[in-house]
Amino acid sequence: MAQESAKDPRVALEALIESAAHACEADIAAILRLVGVNLHRFASYGYTAELQEFLERHPFVLGRGSAIGHAALEGRTVHIPDVLADPEYSEGEAQRAGNYRAVVAVPLMREGATIGVMVVARAAAGPFTFKQIKRLETFADQAIELTAAQT
Repeated sequence: MAQESAKDPRVALEALIESAAHACEADIAAILRLVGVNLHRFASYGYTAELQEFLERHPFVLGRGSAIGHAALEGRTVHIPDVLADPEYSEGEAQRAGNYRAVVAVPLMREGATIGVMVVARAAAGPFTFKQIKRLETFADQAIELTAAQT
């Protein structure tokens, strides 16, 4: 796999996002790339076929209506312990397709600009711990170079 991942950064990102999901006790996780104002899934773990199909047709957009769009827009980590209780969260269809309630999104920044987002989510509502969020930020730092190689 080491040789395969050296040729295709996506393989390394898939392994990285799976490790991040396990470290954060998340059910699903992804790395999304920013293209214009849309965030497209690049690597993921635990996504159902329904969620993948939905996101291909409806990518996340920059804005406060999702943790992913919010993190990309503001260039900071966004933690929502329960998206169903967040008045700004407007991605109900994505939430239903992915069956998640709690989410943390970390922007992937290069030279001061957002190039993507790393996100973890789980079906149960409730906060991620400070330690889990810091781990995710560390994984995001590791993903930046790999993601940048694909932009």
